[in-house]
Amino acid sequence: MKDESASPRPPRKPPKAKAKGAKNSGGSARAGSSGNASSKKRGRSPSKKPGTTPKRTPKRGTSGSRPQARRDTSAGRWPSRFVIALTGGRREYMNANEQIRCVNLGMLMIFTTALAIGSATALAAMATHRSMLAMLPVGLFFGGFVFFIDRSVTSYVPNYRNVRFVTKKSVRTVKAPLGEVKLPSETTLEVKKDPPGHGWGVIGPRIAIAVVASLLVSEIVLTYIFQDLIGQQLDNDHGAQITTSQERLDREYRGRVQPFQKEIDKAKAYEKKVSEDYTARERQADCQLQGTCGLAGAGPLFTEAKNSLDALRQQKEQAHGAVVDAEKKNQPQIDRLNAERDRRKSEVVSDTGAVEGLLAKEEAFWSLTKSSGVVLFFRVMLALLLLAIDLSPIIYKLSHKAEVHDQRVRDENLRDRIRSFWENLGDDTPGGGPGGGPPDPATALKEQMQTQRTIMAYLHRQALTRLRQRAEEKTLRLKLKQQYEAQQRRATTKRATVSDLNARRKKHGA
Repeated sequence: MKDESASPRPPRKPPKAKAKGAKNSGGSARAGSSGNASSKKRGRSPSKKPGTTPKRTPKRGTSGSRPQARRDTSAGRWPSRFVIALTGGRREYMNANEQIRCVNLGMLMIFTTALAIGSATALAAMATHRSMLAMLPVGLFFGGFVFFIDRSVTSYVPNYRNVRFVTKKSVRTVKAPLGEVKLPSETTLEVKKDPPGHGWGVIGPRIAIAVVASLLVSEIVLTYIFQDLIGQQLDNDHGAQITTSQERLDREYRGRVQPFQKEIDKAKAYEKKVSEDYTARERQADCQLQGTCGLAGAGPLFTEAKNSLDALRQQKEQAHGAVVDAEKKNQPQIDRLNAERDRRKSEVVSDTGAVEGLLAKEEAFWSLTKSSGVVLFFRVMLALLLLAIDLSPIIYKLSHKAEVHDQRVRDENLRDRIRSFWENLGDDTPGGGPGGGPPDPATALKEQMQTQRTIMAYLHRQALTRLRQRAEEKTLRLKLKQQYEAQQRRATTKRATVSDLNARRKKHGA
């Protein structure tokens, strides 16, 4: 594009980029530095004047009557527009088929969001033992999180990769009152790009988060589906847990009671032994007294047994007193420990029966799954089904790509980048006007003189620096020369002294 210095500057216009085919990953745009033409407004014919309304000739039928005007259906399309807006797509960039697919995608997102809200509300109610209405804000928060994660995946459009801008400028000279001035007359912009990728690095983490959320939702729904079986398994687990806990408490308190009970048992054993000896002596005395063991009457055996009975009676009373003392001393401790054991057993029963939260149900569900193959099969199948339902918007997006919509969005992003690059290029060009256009001759001459003064000042600083370096080099050479001469003088003196010493050694040695 050629520029004329005398012609008025036209309005700005961004450069046009010519995109090449699929095999040639590049495009080019050519724009002049003199300015850009203004673009026409969309939807207005160039021949129509603004502010005028074109006349329409009514079409009449064979009967000559005027046909009825077409009814405006834009008011009835707002639900579809709303659903399309939920997906993050731009309706003006879609064709009719893509709009239908986008409506389907939006409805799937609405259904999955509703499922997430219900599941999260049930989870919060189960964990806090409160009503679902009270935990509805938690469900709304989780549902909004799931919705925007799905929307971030469905609205993502990968851009062109490795976009590069190559500019080529040709320099011209124009005549000015004080001489010729060099001006940039034409700028060629070439855009090179690679085809868009899949963008897995961007949407991969989002899909992973969506999968985790879907697994959580499916597990909650499965807990409600198998609620009866989980309740039975939970009762069995509670019974086994209560039995195990009570046996553990019995063993614990048996060891704590044993020292106190051992002292009582020892006293009772001694009392039993004394009682047995007393009974034997008493039987012996009665035997002789009644004549069963010999002559009847109080003989020597009776006298010996009677004397022993008196001593054994005293020992028996002492043993009984020892038992009473041992029981009085240790029985309160035993009773206290037994009462504590019974209380802890009751607490175990009440606590185990009260545990019906989410974790307990999950443990019971896992035990039921391991013990029953049928439950395992249905759990896996239903989990996969619910996972597919939760991920249906993402699956639908990845399997039904909106080619026209995505291509238009990519092209618009590329145009914005070209426009931004072109404007920055015009601002960075020395002496360039707005948008890369040429300046007027007076401004260009002024900038050229300023540039020359800057160059002269730079050359002057370089010359001063060079002179300073030469003076420093001269001083350094002189200093090095003086150091060298001093070293030579010291070396000569040192050699003479060594020679004298050697001569003296030879003389004395001879």
